[in-house]
Amino acid sequence: MSELEKLSNLEILANSFFSQGKFKEALELYEEMVRLNPADLHTQSKIATLYILTGNPQKAAALFEEILQKNPDHCDAQNNLATLYLSKGCFEEAISLFQKFLRQNPDQEEIRMNLALAHFLKGDLEEAKKEVDKILQKDLEHSRAKRLLREIQEKEEKREGALDEFVKTLARKNNSPFPSRFF
Repeated sequence: MSELEKLSNLEILANSFFSQGKFKEALELYEEMVRLNPADLHTQSKIATLYILTGNPQKAAALFEEILQKNPDHCDAQNNLATLYLSKGCFEEAISLFQKFLRQNPDQEEIRMNLALAHFLKGDLEEAKKEVDKILQKDLEHSRAKRLLREIQEKEEKREGALDEFVKTLARKNNSPFPSRFF
């Protein structure tokens, strides 16, 4: 059996295990594929995804970063690493990778949605709203975008209410209808 045939058979079996939710078995087979073909970044990306699914996000992040060192434009690694960063609260890193991905693939609405969510979670409501608006310009019925837009608007209203309350408190302290700095 040739090496190509062996790789093909391993991939078929690994994909079957993956689709059945047998992640550890799939992981072993994908790792064997990479031992046979170390330059296979696609399979390495699958391995990193399996690291996440089997509870090892640190190992996944390290492998995604290694893949990106070899190929900075590897879209799966960019997206998956950005999503991993987002889940860990590393918003700047996630935003940077999502933006890079979108420069290469501007029509990927789910990635744009993830970027909007990263801005929202970071507290940058204006940037989040810009990204949501881009999505809604293409698809007015995009349910996740509509839901995030409502959350952004609610957060903005809360901020405005808190600012109004702050101004009133200052005015009461100074016995004036407005704080002196507004004059």
